[in-house]
Amino acid sequence: MKKTLKLTIFLLLLFPLFILADFNIENWLFYKAIILPENLPEKGPVAIELDNEVFSSARSDFGDLRIIEGEGNEIPFSLIRKEGEEIASRGEIISPSSVRPPAEGLNFDPERMLDKNSATYFENDYRIEPKRASFIIDLKRRALTKRLMILSTDPLHTWTSIQIEGSNDLEEWEIIKAKVLIPFSPRREIAYPESFFQYLKLDFEHTGSLRIHEIEVYSASEVFLLFLGERGKDYRLYYGNDLAKMPPYKIELSLENAFWGYLSREFVNPKGKADYDKDGIQNQIDNCPFASNPDQKDTDRDGIGDVCDNCPTFKNPNQLDKNNNGLGDICEDDDKDGIINLLDNCPNYPNPDQKDENKNGVGDACEDFDNDRIINDKDNCPDDYNPDQADKDRDKIGDACDPIDDRWTEKYPWLLWGVIGIVIITIIYFCYRLLRKLK
Repeated sequence: MKKTLKLTIFLLLLFPLFILADFNIENWLFYKAIILPENLPEKGPVAIELDNEVFSSARSDFGDLRIIEGEGNEIPFSLIRKEGEEIASRGEIISPSSVRPPAEGLNFDPERMLDKNSATYFENDYRIEPKRASFIIDLKRRALTKRLMILSTDPLHTWTSIQIEGSNDLEEWEIIKAKVLIPFSPRREIAYPESFFQYLKLDFEHTGSLRIHEIEVYSASEVFLLFLGERGKDYRLYYGNDLAKMPPYKIELSLENAFWGYLSREFVNPKGKADYDKDGIQNQIDNCPFASNPDQKDTDRDGIGDVCDNCPTFKNPNQLDKNNNGLGDICEDDDKDGIINLLDNCPNYPNPDQKDENKNGVGDACEDFDNDRIINDKDNCPDDYNPDQADKDRDKIGDACDPIDDRWTEKYPWLLWGVIGIVIITIIYFCYRLLRKLK
């Protein structure tokens, strides 16, 4: 009864917000269907996590996000940001390919990897799987992850390679980290591109058997939306409107009590008719929606019009610009020699002539014959590996390739003995003179 009363009061407080809605479906470019959780009661708080597609197409401040129910009923929501954290501990390990039978009162079940006790461990049955083993981590909901840590302290019973796959239904799998060999270390971290999955399948090659004490999975920075959902209704998340105003919602909901839904794939809004740059071409088909270009000229055919392309002569649909100088990375000329990095055979050393005497694709200006990461022009031993560039006699020829030490004592070893002999003879002479005087 109390819960119903609280919910009624909550809805009444939300009601004034609906009149502030600014949603016009024609101004939004994309949407995703919101899949409500199966265990949602008649009404209740629903949480969804934003994925990479939303991050790519929504505004950086998420001011263009709108949850719409039915034909245009705008639903207020709360936006929550969380920094990356360890999330495997809230899940479970499922479908191990094999498990070592209990022995001496100990068991080696997969949940040992999530018990935060490094003294216990999971181990596969080496009699069944002498070389390979696998298991699946169920994170309990879709999550944006980017790395994991594995504690495996016994070099005789550890893994040598790993492959990571992701899935949301345990049927279709996508490789997010191809098989990689990693040298032994008690604690190993594996990074991979940010991936949005509920299930992570780990496939190992191992020595003797696979023994793992602990495993941790770390999420990327996460963004969640919380709203009051009603079972049986259709909700969509609209985004992709850079001119939208930040919504005025002020509601508070807790992730702890929420029911977890998720987002469908991305759809282009078929009713979108916005034309931000007024060039007569609607945003969803305009290759420069914020810069007027009625001719839609796209020289490099990368889907970005020339007037807004940060590198109009070379394909770069991602428009990467790491140094934020307005010039796409693919068009950068780091050494300022008039030849872009993409075509420059020495991108970090000026060489406008692009000379390459041995035709190996590396310009003479930055050749490094001995692969010691010091180019020939600055290497005191260009044909001998010597990254330390040691040069004891300071003759500008490195010790690694200097057949002669130019110090006098090394170049003329007899000279040192001659000096020593003269000193000894001088001492004997003065001693002799001294003895004669004393007599």
